[in-house]
Amino acid sequence: MNSLPDLIREVAKPLAGSAGDYDSLLALVGDARFVLLGEASHGTHEFYRERAQVTKRLIQERDFNAVAVEADWPDAYRINRFVRGVSEDGDSVEALSGFKRFPQWMWRNADVLDFIGWLREHNDAQPSDGNKCGFYGLDLYSLHASIEAVLDYLSKVDPEAAHRARRHYSCFDHFGKEAETYGWATASGVAPSCEEEVLQELIALRLKTMEYLQRDGQVAADAYFCAEQNALIVRDAEQYYRNMFRREFSSWNQREPTHDGISRAIDEPSRQAAPKAFGAGQGCRLGTQLTLGRRACYANECAGRIESGSTGAGTFRESGGIDRLDHAQWHGHGGLRLGRPG
Repeated sequence: MNSLPDLIREVAKPLAGSAGDYDSLLALVGDARFVLLGEASHGTHEFYRERAQVTKRLIQERDFNAVAVEADWPDAYRINRFVRGVSEDGDSVEALSGFKRFPQWMWRNADVLDFIGWLREHNDAQPSDGNKCGFYGLDLYSLHASIEAVLDYLSKVDPEAAHRARRHYSCFDHFGKEAETYGWATASGVAPSCEEEVLQELIALRLKTMEYLQRDGQVAADAYFCAEQNALIVRDAEQYYRNMFRREFSSWNQREPTHDGISRAIDEPSRQAAPKAFGAGQGCRLGTQLTLGRRACYANECAGRIESGSTGAGTFRESGGIDRLDHAQWHGHGGLRLGRPG
């Protein structure tokens, strides 16, 4: 009977650095509407590079028109505007500068920079907006940034509504800028939640949808779509942080409303979305909704190495440090690629 490493070698597809490396993978895609590409660790150059190659082929050869990543909506939407040629950012570096929350390196790195530049060139060559590919974030850590985005939008189109929104969102003012503080206070019963205020604001915004959309055609549609998405993120983030400290809830599964987020992206009113979308940066994991681990880190290892290290931090606000990882066991998954020595 063949060993497990031998069986893996029989079905594994070698990557030779040629244009046809991922032909068999694209054949498996078929007519799928979504393709999810994961990674074993955040920030690893090899994963980012190969994932970008697959993404480019999906866009060029299969007409996929949306890249949805594990990132905050406001930061990713700034990139979306850049790659579609409607932003004030002069280059890819400036477009990526919106990523300021830890871990910045997860998206502000050379591989993503190259991909964003490529995507802008690809979109510039398209005959119409409907053929351009967008770039969107699916995460919900941007509670306060999304609140500011909603307020900024309303202050421009409806100052009276902006005043109402400030009143609703002022519920969070008691907890400062740390959303975890809000979650602990509400879960422990120290303070009432902001759930009702957040829902009231979302409903109020949606009640005036047609009025806002009729003001300036395509520009108005794009601006409203972004504002509505931010209001939805505020709703989802409020629920996530409120349930974070409650044992009876798994807030991790609420962290990314992935299906709704992707659906809203490909149904964006300012675009003629093709019936396909692409999700990058989303890894499947049992018991979670297409997410990766919360403790952001990256492995300092090349394919096939058994010894490895990890750079990470205990919380999102601590400085990163390098930890040595335990040696992989030859009888475990870490030894399968090379097999037991000797």
